[in-house]
Amino acid sequence: MDRRTYLGVVASALFAGCGGSGTGPTATPPASAMESTAPSTPSTPTGKRGETARQTESQPQPTESERQTDAIDEPNPALAAIAADVAAAIDSYTEAGDGDVPTDVMPDDLVNRSTVHASLYGARETRTDVRREALPAAERTRYDQLEGAFWFAWWLPSVQLALYNAHSRLQKGWDSLLAQDWDSALSDWRAVSGKTSDGDDALSKLRNDSEATDMNGLDRLDPSDYRETVHQLEGLLADSEDLGAALTTMADAFRRYDAGGEHDYLRAEQQFQDSAEQLQATDWRPFYDRLAADALCASKAMAEGCALLDEAQQTTDTERTEILREEAQEEFDRCKVVDDAIYIEIV
Repeated sequence: MDRRTYLGVVASALFAGCGGSGTGPTATPPASAMESTAPSTPSTPTGKRGETARQTESQPQPTESERQTDAIDEPNPALAAIAADVAAAIDSYTEAGDGDVPTDVMPDDLVNRSTVHASLYGARETRTDVRREALPAAERTRYDQLEGAFWFAWWLPSVQLALYNAHSRLQKGWDSLLAQDWDSALSDWRAVSGKTSDGDDALSKLRNDSEATDMNGLDRLDPSDYRETVHQLEGLLADSEDLGAALTTMADAFRRYDAGGEHDYLRAEQQFQDSAEQLQATDWRPFYDRLAADALCASKAMAEGCALLDEAQQTTDTERTEILREEAQEEFDRCKVVDDAIYIEIV
C-alpha cells in the first residue's frame, strides 16, 4: 500500500485526533456536508424565431471532456476552505520571524503552537465533509496534497519550539559562564541534547506525514519552500546539539581550572583543547557562528594559559614561576571574551 492510499484510508482517524499531538478541541462536523458541484451547461440564449437554431449551428458546443475540465477548474469550496485554513496556520508560524516563509523563523523566535493549531482545527472539521472517493481525479490529487500540507503545518511549530528551548539553554548557559557560575553553565548545556532530541522526533514526524510536492496544493508555499525549511531545521538542530556538547566540555574545563589543585591545570588544558577542536570541526550556520567564535577564542586562550600555569605549578624556581604566571595572564588577555567578559585574572 503506497503512502497516498494509506493516508487516504486513515485520514479521518488522523484528522480526528491530529496525530496525537496536543489536546485541542474536538471538531464538530457541520449539519450538512459541503460538496463540489459541476456548473450546469449554460442555456442557449433565446431571441427571434429561428435565431436559436442558427446560433446552435454557428457556435460549437463543448465536448464532454471540456465540460469536465471546466468543472475541475471551478474551485471546490471545501478544498478551498481547507487550503485557506492551512495557509492561515503557516501565516501564524511565519509571523514569529517577521517574514513570509518558514525559513525566516530563527531559533530565538518563539512560535505560539496553540495559535498555529487553532487554524488547523477548522481544516480538520471541513475535512470530515469531503468524500475523497467521490472527487474528480484532479481534486483527489489536491485533497492528498492538502492533507500533507496540513501535517507539515501541524508539526512545524513543535520542531521550532524544541529549537527555541535548545537555544534558550545555550544562551542561559553562556550568561552563567560570564558570571563564572560554572556549575549552572554545565547544567544548562548538558540539557541541550534533550531539547534537540525532541526537535528531531517532531521533524521526523513532519517528514513522514508530508513531502515537498504537497505544497502544490497551496498558493502559500511551493516545494522549494518545503525543502529549504526542512534543510534549515535539520541544520539548526544539529548545530544546537554540537554547540551544546562543545560548551559542556568547556564549562567543565573552567570548573577544573578554578579548582587549581595539583594537575588540575593540566586536565583543564586538555579539556580546553578538546572543546576548541569540537568548535573548529563544525561549519556553523550564521545564527550560531558568533557564539561559536567566542567560545573558540576562550577555549584556545584558556588552553594556552593553563599549559603555562601547569608548568609554573611544577617548577621550584620562584622567579621562573612568576614569569610563567605572567605569561599565562597574557595568554588569557589575548581573548577579549576571557579578558573582558569572563574576566579571568590570575591572583
